Amino acid sequence: MTVGRLFSIIHFSSFHDYSESNPFVALSSDKQDDMLKHMRYYHGGPHSDHPSFSEIVFYFPRVFEKISANHECYIKSLESNEVEEIA
Repeated sequence: MTVGRLFSIIHFSSFHDYSESNPFVALSSDKQDDMLKHMRYYHGGPHSDHPSFSEIVFYFPRVFEKISANHECYIKSLESNEVEEIA
């Protein structure tokens, strides 16, 4: 996951009334497309081109598990001095 995609997900934290509004629609169409492509490729969905916030939230555990696993891998690489360039 690129930093931009991660920040698109984290960007939702600046919205507080998820039951009344969908913060996904506040993202630019480019960010929406990028995020949907990434989530579909790595996490299996959402399938809708205009997902509700609850549809997106369904995938958050998978997204954060992947981020956590990547961090564990990076830490092990650092500990063993096998540092790779991270794009």
